[in-house]
Amino acid sequence: MNKLGRLQKISMGYLSALVILMLYYVLHSAEASIDSSEILSVPSAKFWLGTDSLGRDYLLRVAQGGLLTLGLTTMSTLFAIFLGVGLGFLSGWSRRWISEAILRLMDFIQTVPSLVLAALIFFVSKSYLTTVSSEMSSWISLFACLVLTQWISPARLIRHEVMKIRSEPYIEASFSIGATSLQIFKSHLLPALLKTIILLFGLELPKHIFFESFLSFIGFGFQPPLSSWGGLIQEGWKHLSSSAYLTFIPLFFVITFVWAMNNVFSQWRHQSDRPGFF
Repeated sequence: MNKLGRLQKISMGYLSALVILMLYYVLHSAEASIDSSEILSVPSAKFWLGTDSLGRDYLLRVAQGGLLTLGLTTMSTLFAIFLGVGLGFLSGWSRRWISEAILRLMDFIQTVPSLVLAALIFFVSKSYLTTVSSEMSSWISLFACLVLTQWISPARLIRHEVMKIRSEPYIEASFSIGATSLQIFKSHLLPALLKTIILLFGLELPKHIFFESFLSFIGFGFQPPLSSWGGLIQEGWKHLSSSAYLTFIPLFFVITFVWAMNNVFSQWRHQSDRPGFF
């Protein structure tokens, strides 16, 4: 347990330091400018992470890409959990056709490969966003891809928890004395589900980061000069033989950020079983 505790602290320190340093560097640096004399320069004292194929400071681009990735995936994770909790609650609480309809919808979506569904959502949303900027169009399209393909797991988990709580004797007793569904939700269900919802965020955010990075890598992402970590990996892939650092630096941050997130929330998941954790 002590070892897990130390690992959790190290991971939390790494996550906090990485986000703060990225924010600081982006806010205190000029916009990355093109410099033909510094094209594909290796890491040095002047450019700590080298430069890209246009001579731009790669550290600044990695910091900007990281903030873009984390901002987008944090929002998409919250919205996917919100959607999943809402539909999961309706499915688990209702004993009418609503429950069956939501369950069949989840089954249908899960039969479609996530990549195929994401590609369909991306192209459809892009076709309807012709009046906004390319950056905003890409942001909304990626956001829709992540939310609409990743809400199923939270919904199924919440449905299971709600059905388990609904069968408890104290819920039936509450109904028998005239309590409404809203009153029962506020006094019993919400406190019981709060821990699950918080832990869901830690479980789902790494999935969103990986999926967004993969979508950006295969071309369903932001258009240059705006690039997330996945987009930077895709850009660097073109120069893998000559400048491998362009690929491996953003890939390193994707992997280590997800690793640290898993460490933090795995420990919290263990601790949440103790009485009085929340």
